[in-house]
Amino acid sequence: MKADLPTLEVGSRPEDQLLLPDGTRLPVLNGAYGAPPPKWPEDRPWSPIVRKEIDKLGYEWYVHADGCKTITQVVFDRVSGKRMVATNTFPPTDPLPIRREEGEKMRKKK
Repeated sequence: MKADLPTLEVGSRPEDQLLLPDGTRLPVLNGAYGAPPPKWPEDRPWSPIVRKEIDKLGYEWYVHADGCKTITQVVFDRVSGKRMVATNTFPPTDPLPIRREEGEKMRKKK
């Protein structure tokens, strides 16, 4: 599912904003207020965000021109009992091959 690229509301608070490496600010995703800026992969040139997508589970993602995806999300740490916010960026990758025996095990579990 695709959605238009959101814009910041006038007077939005800093914790409502995601600061990108190029200085652009966009709304945080998935209620992750106070999310840190993404750590862009050092081996890739910066790629601007071109759209927002919502996955099958309802999570919002920013999609970059080069296919990378960035998400901000709330994570609950069971050990400390604390709520944490995180920002992660994932480069596009090709699916990895599965060994025949692993594929057979997966099919048998279904």
